[in-house]
Amino acid sequence: MHPHFNRIVHSLMVFIGIAQWLTGDIGMAGAAFGLSLAFDPFNPAQVWSERPGIQKLWLLVVLSATFGLLAYSIFGPGGK
Repeated sequence: MHPHFNRIVHSLMVFIGIAQWLTGDIGMAGAAFGLSLAFDPFNPAQVWSERPGIQKLWLLVVLSATFGLLAYSIFGPGGK
């Protein structure tokens, strides 16, 4: 895919996740963050060990938010 398309879709999914988080839909926010990781906003051909630290940090933050929000939606208060 075109790198600009990946950046646009990744950014859109992150913003959707933030909006859902702010409106209280925690499970869907986690799902949106997780889907955003499918669209690597950086160079998808670059291996992990060659990526700059800031790119690694961003992807790990989004991954942590995904796992945290999904775990909270399952095990947190009111979880199903």
